[in-house]
Amino acid sequence: MPDSRTSGRNEAVNRNGQRRMRFILRGLAAIVGLFLVLMVLQWVASESGEVVVVTTTSVAGEAGETHLWVVDLQGSSWLRSGCLGQDGINESPRIPK
Repeated sequence: MPDSRTSGRNEAVNRNGQRRMRFILRGLAAIVGLFLVLMVLQWVASESGEVVVVTTTSVAGEAGETHLWVVDLQGSSWLRSGCLGQDGINESPRIPK
């Protein structure tokens, strides 16, 4: 027959383990939530400025979109794409004034 003191210790250890697990899960949820908030803020910031959407058609007739951002640097305006080299854009052309 188990001793009442042993049973009480086992229950205390079990409660401490559950508290630790809840603490760890809350920490992980906070980290994932923070990551998602940062991703949304990054997306909003990148799409809220001077954005130009260029629609092109491939030889096969498929439409594609490329987002270009107008960047002002040292008195000149430049076009910047999200992924250089994709959709045939290899350089950032300067916009003449």
